[in-house]
Amino acid sequence: MPTPSKSRLIAGIVLTAGIFTSGAYLASALGSDQSKMQETTQAVIETIKQDAIDNGSLSITIDGVRNDTGKLIVMVFNSEDAYNNYDYTKAVGFKELPASMGNIKINFPDLNDGPYAVTFFHDENGDYDFNMNGEMPLEGYGTSGASGPYDEVSYENALVPADEVNIKIHYLQ
Repeated sequence: MPTPSKSRLIAGIVLTAGIFTSGAYLASALGSDQSKMQETTQAVIETIKQDAIDNGSLSITIDGVRNDTGKLIVMVFNSEDAYNNYDYTKAVGFKELPASMGNIKINFPDLNDGPYAVTFFHDENGDYDFNMNGEMPLEGYGTSGASGPYDEVSYENALVPADEVNIKIHYLQ
């Protein structure tokens, strides 16, 4: 292999120094962009967390579902009129989910601080109706603020904040 001339040797050194300097400059620029990206990402995460706090959420645990037949129909109200008439079209939260024996947790993540009145029933036969035999409920039911199966809970007494709420389901037959 022939020995490089002085001019080629100097050109190689200058080129290597240029590449090294350019690489160092790019690395420092990239490093600062990465830290800016990390700062931006952290700011977005904090905004999302704050929005979740500001928006609140309601998490309901229904205690004591007796079987996995049918569905649970859950309604969340922020209006006395809608609550008193069980008007699901005016509910601020409505979920229909498969029944599952035991305790069932339902989340309403987009609700603000409330307060809310919660009511639900176990539609065991899937007809979307709370079935009764005269005055006797044939399906399970529950309402926030109820301490027993025979409580007729007013809207004011049913109100709960957007938080975690446990409500017992009652079966009379």
